[in-house]
Amino acid sequence: MPFVKRPKPLAFLYQKRGLIFLGCIFIGFMQAGLYAGRRDIASDLEAYPSDNSQPWPLTGSLPSNTPSAVVEHPIPKLMADAETSFRQLLSKQSQTLKAAVNEYKKRYKRDPPKGFDQWWAFVKEHDVKMIDEYDGLVEDLAPFWEISGEELRRRALQVSHFQRFEFR
Repeated sequence: MPFVKRPKPLAFLYQKRGLIFLGCIFIGFMQAGLYAGRRDIASDLEAYPSDNSQPWPLTGSLPSNTPSAVVEHPIPKLMADAETSFRQLLSKQSQTLKAAVNEYKKRYKRDPPKGFDQWWAFVKEHDVKMIDEYDGLVEDLAPFWEISGEELRRRALQVSHFQRFEFR
């Protein structure tokens, strides 16, 4: 009868003892964290009135004997405020070419660029909502207003002659 090596009953557990140890440590820390995060509900309930005659309001202030708490979440108010300010901004947009030209002169202290009337036709044809709101674009282009057209063309030509670098 040939010799058959029988597996030891706990050999697998012995081989994985490091992982088992780490698992036990992890579970221990989780239990400790859950226990530490629990609150004493009984002490919290003492601050609230025992009679149910008056339900708690969803908004407004709490009675003085209650712990401080956020009663109304701030996100709906922030959303409503943003919607109101957006609607106000929309109502102030220019309705005519003349009003758009005046607003441009007022904001940027110069006459609108050549072709502004064609731009206005495009805006009206495509139902653009924010007609006067190009402050960011004007701010981004501000450094180029300081350069003459000749210098800008020279620099563009110079850049076009650079070899392309390939990143690997």
